Amino acid sequence: MTPLNAAAGRAGRRRPSELPPTRARRPRASRTRAGALLLAGSLAGALALAGCGVAGEPEPAPSTVATPLTLAAPESTEARIAAHVYAGALRDAGFKAAVAVESGERDAYLAEVEGGDVDVVVDYTGSLLTRYDGAAEATDPGDVAAALREALPESTELLDPAEADRSPVLVTTRARSVSAELGALSDLGEACSELTFAGPPEFAAEDQDLPRLAEELACTPKTYAAKGDPAEILSALLTDAAQIAVLPRTDPEIARNGLVVLDDPRHFFRAQQIAPLVHADTVPDEAREALGRVSEELTTEEMLRLNGQTLGDAPLTPRQAAEIWLAEHGFGS
Repeated sequence: MTPLNAAAGRAGRRRPSELPPTRARRPRASRTRAGALLLAGSLAGALALAGCGVAGEPEPAPSTVATPLTLAAPESTEARIAAHVYAGALRDAGFKAAVAVESGERDAYLAEVEGGDVDVVVDYTGSLLTRYDGAAEATDPGDVAAALREALPESTELLDPAEADRSPVLVTTRARSVSAELGALSDLGEACSELTFAGPPEFAAEDQDLPRLAEELACTPKTYAAKGDPAEILSALLTDAAQIAVLPRTDPEIARNGLVVLDDPRHFFRAQQIAPLVHADTVPDEAREALGRVSEELTTEEMLRLNGQTLGDAPLTPRQAAEIWLAEHGFGS
């Protein structure tokens, strides 16, 4: 993404108006020298007032509401929906706001928000914590947010996350849940050795969730099929090529296919709440309030519904889905 020029949104300085040249006149015989001095003084005072404003009335400060703000987000459909929701709330509050067409890799847009070239990053708390503190062990939503705030550079600030949480879940078919008596992570145990898992490659990376399953829950799958496309993960589960699938909690295909989510009451998997990360100096208080209003109302259930609106025979774009949510929640009314 091309970094936003911080000066692009500032109004260009106006050049002082040039007075037309005065034509030389011969003074009237009746005009005294004192009168001429008085006239010159009056003209100078008028010019000073025109350039500097009326004495005792300070010039109004430039409106922060006119400050253009740029938002960036991961390239996933869900993240783009969330970014457009936050951008719409900013516009409703009177700000000029736009979501970057291409945000690039996480390291790239985080470097831009740290430097002030991007004002707001809409991302996931767990992923951000991994990026800024790879040794952190927090998994509970509140603990993840607190640890992230401690790890962030001084130029950035984490605002309150939304309740919407994309943390990974383990799912299985209803038939498998009944036959193998699987309803929670704690039910896996020795059964793991007979099950094939399918999920994203990063789930099996060193120090990530699959090694932790083996270490903390004594769950080592028979095999792990790493697949980059969520549709392939789902297909593996539905065709019994895998018996356990790793999907994000906000994937609408879980409900559409009647899948069973294994309970995770202890937050074994790190929370991935949607949250706005802002540059500390470029986002005014009024904008922060607008962002906070979204976070107060955006839930996991609503994120599931929004994701579902981008699927099917007549899918909406991320921005269209966001606009519907904003209207439903009283923005722009």
